[in-house]
Amino acid sequence: MTRLLDRYVGGRYLVSLAFALLAFLAIFVVLDLFEKLDDFLDQGVPLPIVGRYYLFRLPEILLLMLPIGMLLACLFSLGSHARSNEFLAMLAAGVSMRRTLLPVLVLSFAVSLAALAAGETLAPPAAERVNALQDEVIKPGRSRSARVRTNLSFLGDNGRLFRIGRLDVDKGRMENVVVQLLRDNALVERIDAERADWENGTWVFRNGYFRRFADEALAEAASFAERAEPGIRETPGDFAKIQKNPRQMSYRELKRLIEKAKANGGEVFKEEVDLHMKVSFPFTNFLIVLLGSPLAALLRRGGNAVGFTLALLICFVYYLAIRVGQSLGYNAVFPPLLGAWIPNLLFLAIGVVLFRKLARR
Repeated sequence: MTRLLDRYVGGRYLVSLAFALLAFLAIFVVLDLFEKLDDFLDQGVPLPIVGRYYLFRLPEILLLMLPIGMLLACLFSLGSHARSNEFLAMLAAGVSMRRTLLPVLVLSFAVSLAALAAGETLAPPAAERVNALQDEVIKPGRSRSARVRTNLSFLGDNGRLFRIGRLDVDKGRMENVVVQLLRDNALVERIDAERADWENGTWVFRNGYFRRFADEALAEAASFAERAEPGIRETPGDFAKIQKNPRQMSYRELKRLIEKAKANGGEVFKEEVDLHMKVSFPFTNFLIVLLGSPLAALLRRGGNAVGFTLALLICFVYYLAIRVGQSLGYNAVFPPLLGAWIPNLLFLAIGVVLFRKLARR
């Protein structure tokens, strides 16, 4: 009997989830299409390319919309069971409320794991394809490997931090350039130069000043007309690459970036919070259903309008908690791990309390 109930409750939930996600996808695509319609028309983008653009955006959209879609599906499907007194019939048959809601929770946890896997495997390459289409077809003037860049900061290898006023990749030239060499968060060397030229695989700095530090004190200072730095491995093309947004990186990519920044003495509070969010956010799908399912089981009045309003309220509070946690982590008020996970911990506690109260009914 319980297997039949699992299929019935779980099936209704999955159908509601499919309808909710399709509705959100349709709304998003329509709104985004109106926003980008001028760009598509100005560039004469063929319809198949437009279709590919939105196809590659699907992972990003789905991962973003999943929590509210799952909560809506939970409130609609379970609320329907409650209003039709099906839960009362299950209780009369000796099936507890917690056992009745188990298939929804199991499915939600499985979706959370799937979202975590998709965020690591599908979303990053799909985001790259979206960026490529934007650069090549939709907005060809905006290159992600710009040939000329200004006011550029770049974290290089071996603890070097570059600040470049103007970079010309084709000429292999940097202008108004500052290079700082850091070791264990301490400044070791600094080069200030009017320009630097890429000559025979080596950066040659011209019309500048060199400083060397020991124990945070100035140990050497000298001006120069020309100074070669063979230890700098970065090429003009390396400086031209625009770094991916951390949200578009995989966990491993972002972790490598953090390790590199730490080795160079950089502050990485924001990046570490984003790294932990890559694990914590997918489990929002489970925790928001853990919170919503006891409420839905008690939702006998008001119909879908009440369920929709309740879903929006819960999601608003949840996303607000996420933003607050992120902000506290970004500013080092909380450790990065706590800043990323505190909304989940709070909602987990609330969900457990609601389930205990539901079990007594």
